[in-house]
Amino acid sequence: MEIFKTIILALVQGITEFFPVSSSGHLVLLEHLFKIKEDKLLLTIVLHAGTLFSVLFYYRKKVLKLIADFFKLLFSYKSVKKEERDYLFGILIVTIVTGFFGFAFKDFFESLFSKPLYVSFALLFTGIILVLTKFVKLKDKKSTLKDSVLIGLAQSFAIIPGISRSGSTISTALFLGWDKEESAEFSFIAFLPAMIGAIILEIPKSFENTNFYLLLLGFVVSFITGLLAIGYLIKIIKNKRFYIFGIYCIIISLLSFLYFIF
Repeated sequence: MEIFKTIILALVQGITEFFPVSSSGHLVLLEHLFKIKEDKLLLTIVLHAGTLFSVLFYYRKKVLKLIADFFKLLFSYKSVKKEERDYLFGILIVTIVTGFFGFAFKDFFESLFSKPLYVSFALLFTGIILVLTKFVKLKDKKSTLKDSVLIGLAQSFAIIPGISRSGSTISTALFLGWDKEESAEFSFIAFLPAMIGAIILEIPKSFENTNFYLLLLGFVVSFITGLLAIGYLIKIIKNKRFYIFGIYCIIISLLSFLYFIF
């Protein structure tokens, strides 16, 4: 694969993984536009690994605290505060729900990656959901385990290319009345277990005719871009302009629909 295409795909992955515009949807559209066939699976895994590490780095203090709390729970349940226990259980619930639907409908979800026209419709749906967040009245509500089930369902639905994972989970949390920054943080951290699991499952299928240097380039670019995207998205959410991504998704949806129809 050419260096230029790798850089473009890595930039798109780094930005769209966290901007609520669907990284998988954009990668599917670009792969069809670029007519990319070789090493597509492995490249996708590496690009997602880059954004995975950007989350780990950006929220490193929170992640380390969660890991410490997890091991405390194993030995002394009451040594961890209820709020922190609920946060951990919330992530576990999101992971279980996502994993269940991911396995149950694996073939269906995978079939959609070869259907760019479907991605156009999914992007339109994402756009509408994001625009609706403009009318949400924030209540700074405390998160509950029931909320985590709904967020898990939203993340499961986002396995469909064109449905934004971050858009679905953050929007759901906002609709439930969560604080803006907490919604984003929980969305990004809840993304970690599911992504780690997906990478582990897909890696054995993908090591054929690899180009190590291009993969390394893609990883580094997606990592740096993802890191910048997280910080920028947090600022946008604070400024109550999250809905603008919905307008973008609707425009891209219509343009891609026209392209693949004609």
